[in-house]
Amino acid sequence: MFEQCGDKVWLAAVSGGPDSMALLALCLEQGIRVEAAHVNYHHRLQAEEEEEYVRTFCRERGIPFHVLSDAFTWEGNFEAEARKYRYEWFRQLVKEHGLAGVMTGHQEDDLLETYVMQKEKGLTPVYYGLQEIMYWQEMTVYRPLLSCTKRELETYCDSHGIRYYIDHTNYADDLTRSRIRTHVVSQMTPAERRAMREEIRANNAELQHRRTQAKALSDEHGILLQAYGEAEEEVRLTALRQMCETAHGRHRTDTYYREIDRKILNGEQMIKDADGSFLITEQGYVHPAVCPVSYADVYTDEASLRAAQAPYYRVENGVPGIFAVTLHENDYPVTIRTFRDGDRVHMRYGTKKVSRFFIDRHIPPYERLTWPVMVNASGTVILVPGLGCDVAHYSVNPTICVIK
Repeated sequence: MFEQCGDKVWLAAVSGGPDSMALLALCLEQGIRVEAAHVNYHHRLQAEEEEEYVRTFCRERGIPFHVLSDAFTWEGNFEAEARKYRYEWFRQLVKEHGLAGVMTGHQEDDLLETYVMQKEKGLTPVYYGLQEIMYWQEMTVYRPLLSCTKRELETYCDSHGIRYYIDHTNYADDLTRSRIRTHVVSQMTPAERRAMREEIRANNAELQHRRTQAKALSDEHGILLQAYGEAEEEVRLTALRQMCETAHGRHRTDTYYREIDRKILNGEQMIKDADGSFLITEQGYVHPAVCPVSYADVYTDEASLRAAQAPYYRVENGVPGIFAVTLHENDYPVTIRTFRDGDRVHMRYGTKKVSRFFIDRHIPPYERLTWPVMVNASGTVILVPGLGCDVAHYSVNPTICVIK
């Protein structure tokens, strides 16, 4: 316990509960230099009393005390938003005061609860359970009490005359973690706890082994499709998970990644995520892509059209070819927009579907999503860059070119 502290000064996160009060008292007992940080969310009736108690405890023992007592507002999940709120504040304190990092009172019950939740959700996490040392936006987070049970920490506080507060919302059955805490972890025998700790250790060792194998499937361009197809399923899923979670910042279930894996092995070129992000396969790789943006840019005259600045196309002087169009006064306003199903252009040799043009030219599905199409004031498609203009807008002296 506290092997990682050294002689540095740490920030101790202290809520007033038994875990954090035991953490603070044990630091004092073992000569660990700390400053205390307390967050008052004003979320419970006893919040003011808890703040005053922690403040007094620290003052009587000469521990520098920091409190965040601003009105806290949130949307969605309170616990998730509150965690981001306090950890950002901890990070600021650590930086401003030159501290080694933040210590928290997470203990064995928290570790086991986290593991059970991970398994119930069907997620393969970065780490099973809780790590003793982790990093949050480059701040070191140290959990020295993971080998202690909650009951042991409560007993420590009771035997040393240290008061603590119980947050009874922690035991509400409407919260998943609270249900697991009350009906699963608190009912486990010491032997069952040891067995689960060993299971967590083994799973983390296997996870690290798969990550090493998965890393060999990728380079700076993405995942190599040939190596991917030759790898075992669990290694493929690990490679996908690492790539997608790095790119998109979201954790997904194993079922989700198995479906993505199936689509890649089936040769799909564009795989759309539920949140609008993409994976695309091209030139022997699979890699994430930024969600493309639909656009419909309207130009009222030639001057505004020539001055166009857009991410997916550019406008140049007219030169005969498959990017050129001859515009007439009654064509304005013209719109350059993304391709739509059903778009077609009437050319000298007949009507051509734009979708057919994509197929014939082997244009990747992802590229099609942002391909520009020019439409005149009457709603007629008059130019598809790379295919050409319609018959009514062809000449040997075109007005402009639109380049994809």
